[in-house]
Amino acid sequence: MGDVHIVPHDSVKQILAPEKKLPSLLENNSKLRTIVNTLEKAVPPGKMGVTGSLLAGLENETSDIDFIVYGRSWFTARDIIGRAKKEKKPITEISGEMWHDIYKKRKPELSFDEFLAHEIRKGNRGMVGGTYFDLLYVRDWEDITPCKRGTDIGYETIEATVTNADFAFDSPAIYKIDHPEISYVLSYTILMQARH
Repeated sequence: MGDVHIVPHDSVKQILAPEKKLPSLLENNSKLRTIVNTLEKAVPPGKMGVTGSLLAGLENETSDIDFIVYGRSWFTARDIIGRAKKEKKPITEISGEMWHDIYKKRKPELSFDEFLAHEIRKGNRGMVGGTYFDLLYVRDWEDITPCKRGTDIGYETIEATVTNADFAFDSPAIYKIDHPEISYVLSYTILMQARH
């Protein structure tokens, strides 16, 4: 993996906590309120948060919503969002035009149709009030266990069978694969990184 880049502790002015920032944003952001109101009967308030431009206070009228749900509550939230999208209230499916915008932003190696099939299968995106949002999975503290560090081999195109996808919703997603030289693949939104 090489060296890890860190910000020196004495240069850190503030640590932004997604779950702590969310309550202060709800009063002035009706779209966030809609998502929280949709989830709050089944997802505890401390298991929800925001990241991205909203967390940093850098959002503008074109910003999407990066909405976090911690741990196992994420799967409950995804199911609730899925039902809301089927009922088309208060959350809807992403429009075709918006999917094309997302595809252009991500620049994947997949064709648009392949990209769309995978994204719809994941079920973690929707629209609220004309703005699209991602329902992001973040492991809860109880779910975090030390993991063995491999050797970073960089970027490579391979074909392999995934044998374990328990961490498919992590960032990066971690896939155990059946391959003669590579044991795991780390998958980021845009890139893939392989490890022995």
